[in-house]
Amino acid sequence: MYPVVSPVPAAPNAATSKNDLNRRLSDFSELDGCIEFAPSSSAGSSLRRQRVLINPKLPLHFDSTPNDKRPPAHRRFYNRPFILLETIAEIDAAYRGRSDAFAKQAADSWFHHERALWMAAWPTGMRCTVRCLDGAAWDRSTVWGSFGSVEEARACAVGYLPGWYVADRSWEDLSW
Repeated sequence: MYPVVSPVPAAPNAATSKNDLNRRLSDFSELDGCIEFAPSSSAGSSLRRQRVLINPKLPLHFDSTPNDKRPPAHRRFYNRPFILLETIAEIDAAYRGRSDAFAKQAADSWFHHERALWMAAWPTGMRCTVRCLDGAAWDRSTVWGSFGSVEEARACAVGYLPGWYVADRSWEDLSW
C-alpha cells in the first residue's frame, strides 16, 4: 500500500482540491459544464479575453486531432486559452488505480521519488496549466505555462503571448 499523506506539507490555506478551490474563489460561475473565472475588475479589455475557462469539458480526441481535420465542435477553443487543474490527490489515485503490466513499477517510482519532486514544484498540491488551441502544434493545444495558483494562470491566459508566438512570426510585417 502506498502512502496517502503528502511527504511535503501543503502551504497554509492552500487549495488541495477543486472543491476547495471553488469555495475559495467567489468569482466562479458555471458555463457549459466547466468553471469560468471572470473577476469583476475586468474593465479595460475584451470580456472574451477576461473570461477564462477552467477545466472545460474538451471534445473527444481534442489533443490528438490534426488541426486541418478538426470538427466544428472544436471552434469554440480556437485562440481561447483555458486552464486545466491537476491535484496531487488525482495523480495519486491514478497511480493507485493502474492495473497494467507496469503499474507496480510506475507506482513505486511515483510514490518513492517523483511525488516529492512534484510537491516541491507545486507545494499547494495543485498545478494550474494554461493551454490554448492556437495552431502552434499540428494536432493538440499548446501549453503556455504551468502555475501554482489559478490567479497566476489566469494572468497568463489573459495577458500573455508565448515567446515562440512572437518569435515565430518575427519575419512578418506586423505594422499593418
